[in-house]
Amino acid sequence: MTLANPAGLLLLLLAVPVVLLHVLRPRRPRAAVPSTFLWRDAGAPTTAAAPWQRLRWSLPLILQLLAVVALAAAAARPVRTEPVALARHSVFVLDASGSMLARDGNPDRLADARRQAERLRARLPQGGVASVVEAGPTPRVLLTASPDGAAFAAAVRRVTAIAAGPDLPAAFRLAESLETPGVPLGVVFLSDGALTLDEQVALPPGTTYVKVGSRSANRAVTALSVEPRGSGIHATVTVRNAAGPAVQQRLRVDVDGQTAATLELDLAADATVTREVDLPFGDRIEATLEGDDLLAADDRAVAIGARRPPVRVLVAGPDDPFVEKVLAAIPGVSVERRAAATPATGFDLAVYDGVDPPAAPGAPFWAIAPPGGAPGIRVAGSVERPAVTLVRSDLPLLAGLDLVDVAIATTQRLEPAPGVEVLAAAEATPLLLRGEVGTTPFLYLGFALADSNLPLQVAFPVLADRLLTDLVGAGLPNGALLVGRPLPVPAGVAVQVDGPRGSRLVEAGDPLPVADRPGVWSVTPEGRARRLVAVNSDPVEADPTPVDRLPIRTRDGGPAGSRERSQRPLLAWFVVAVVALLAAELVAARREGGPTRGGGGPPWRCGR
Repeated sequence: MTLANPAGLLLLLLAVPVVLLHVLRPRRPRAAVPSTFLWRDAGAPTTAAAPWQRLRWSLPLILQLLAVVALAAAAARPVRTEPVALARHSVFVLDASGSMLARDGNPDRLADARRQAERLRARLPQGGVASVVEAGPTPRVLLTASPDGAAFAAAVRRVTAIAAGPDLPAAFRLAESLETPGVPLGVVFLSDGALTLDEQVALPPGTTYVKVGSRSANRAVTALSVEPRGSGIHATVTVRNAAGPAVQQRLRVDVDGQTAATLELDLAADATVTREVDLPFGDRIEATLEGDDLLAADDRAVAIGARRPPVRVLVAGPDDPFVEKVLAAIPGVSVERRAAATPATGFDLAVYDGVDPPAAPGAPFWAIAPPGGAPGIRVAGSVERPAVTLVRSDLPLLAGLDLVDVAIATTQRLEPAPGVEVLAAAEATPLLLRGEVGTTPFLYLGFALADSNLPLQVAFPVLADRLLTDLVGAGLPNGALLVGRPLPVPAGVAVQVDGPRGSRLVEAGDPLPVADRPGVWSVTPEGRARRLVAVNSDPVEADPTPVDRLPIRTRDGGPAGSRERSQRPLLAWFVVAVVALLAAELVAARREGGPTRGGGGPPWRCGR
């Protein structure tokens, strides 16, 4: 502790008159007499009072002296000087990710982070300035190097969390870019601390981490996918008990607002369970986890289950009953056959089976063992009896498909160019690839269906259905769009966007609208049909467990003790002490009737 105004200690001299009041007060000595009758005829008045007395310690005197000391200390303006992590220019980075919506704050973690930021700003060094960065999916600066406390509070209140993962490395780079010449810069990061390794590495050296949040129990619907099966929809729901004890919980699946299925789930601690259910056709599929936990946004997932629109498919090449039968079995698909490969103008999809695709295909296409390959794929011979060793099961096209038992007699040896994606492969050659001709997508299968047992596998009709979805977009969307991502709107036209919070018109040339809330959105381009889009919360945010400490590197270059120091005023404490001591002295004086029993009157007044 130090004194901002040492001259205030001169008030300690007030102790001298306080002591004199107790010493110079008249005191009459006691005398024992047998009767007051002898004093009745005394003539002239006389006095036997002593003009001063020996100092006698009493509780009122002690309290009066302590009050003088407290008053002098208050006048000296005591402050506590302490090293702080806040630099003269402090950039406050507020986590705006989905976990900051956890309801263990008042009312949530983000609200607590706002209040803590305002309290910390008061600890800036004298003459300090503050900036505010919102660390959301797209970080943004809300305040730059401002000394204004009111502007800081307004900027902090504008920070908005959405159910998405943040781009923390970009937020930290943005914070460091706000450096002002000649003014030390420091970063204050207010978050629950759930950072990946890459995000931890991106933390600026010397960052001050302020933990927000206290609880962690949360369950979430992390995935909902739908695909057509016969006369209905087959839905797959994944639920995660991200943090918390084992629990039993009910999962409800609705189709167009009507409950179609109810599942009872036993969720072990830190467990993930997947359930499949068949549903009737409908536009909106919604899976809801009943019960309360920390995060409400991830208790629900949505998907679009509208009926497949009509699709025209051109099949070119020799007769192949496998291709025609599998396509004819898909509802809404009409097939037209041609012997030669021609551009698929007017068609939604082309299948070039055993023939080379044209240079200008005119539509997305599926190439099946064309002799001359395809753009970006060169045929370099053949491979006998290849065994499937690689399947990209992380892709929607191949997820959950068992291709291990597929036997192939012979396949092309393929050499893909950079930019062509390998989806499945054998040891010696790729088997299934994805590429583009200009902006037209295509899939390439390196072997003829008749040279394998793939058409006899259970996975074949599912693969054909998904292939149609992948190339044409004519399947049932899987609700894969996450909060914080741009909505799929066509360029060059005005688009009406309807979301959970209302409607807006996006003019041609405007920035792409971002899905900032989970739920079903609709996109209606001018002059075109409406399209429904399912938007779900980011499953990365399902675990809201707060972290006590982060591995932050120390700041290099500065000598020891070079950190900024702040002064915290302690005046209020001493003023309270003065008032309390005076009140205690008043009570003590009243109880004793004065400083001594020998006379004199109140303690602050001289006797007569």
